[in-house]
Amino acid sequence: VGADFALTGAYSLLGKPDDAGVNVAVKWLNAHGGTDGIHYKVISENDQSTASVAATEAKTLITQDHVTVLIGPAETSEMAAVAEVAAAYKVIDIVIPPVQTWPPAQPKLTSSETKYLFPELGGFYSGSAQAYDSAVWKPKGYTKIALLTDSTPFGLSMPPVFKSLAKKDGLTIVGEQQFAAGATDVTPQVQ
Repeated sequence: VGADFALTGAYSLLGKPDDAGVNVAVKWLNAHGGTDGIHYKVISENDQSTASVAATEAKTLITQDHVTVLIGPAETSEMAAVAEVAAAYKVIDIVIPPVQTWPPAQPKLTSSETKYLFPELGGFYSGSAQAYDSAVWKPKGYTKIALLTDSTPFGLSMPPVFKSLAKKDGLTIVGEQQFAAGATDVTPQVQ
């Protein structure tokens, strides 16, 4: 399994946890017998938050490391670059698309490229926002929420999604704050 995520650069706040999650999931899967006795190895590459590097790393994972499945990246331009490589080599790429955006709006992918892309299954990013809000907001009896997002394109895409969900569920948004990507102290925004 080839993991192609931003481990450095502007999108590393998305890439690092995604990469860690893939490695933990594969470790767990292998510890429980794999799939039909098949055990997996993860080879992680750092796309450095750059689309061209993401494409180069994907090609390396496929042609030199001989991975049969790619996972990632999470940022739209990197995802599109890797999609082209995955399509060229006919390798499945499991991606984590931006919230409520599939396929990615910019840059537009052709149908031959998207047929090798599979959104991450079972998570919020794969379009299961309704399942998420039902599992988190409603059972806890929340009626008011505040939004705290970072300044990445992903973070900037979140408020409209949550505003739509909040309105649908009768929640009131009482505050909205943004922090610089990578900030380690968001106390002022939380307060």
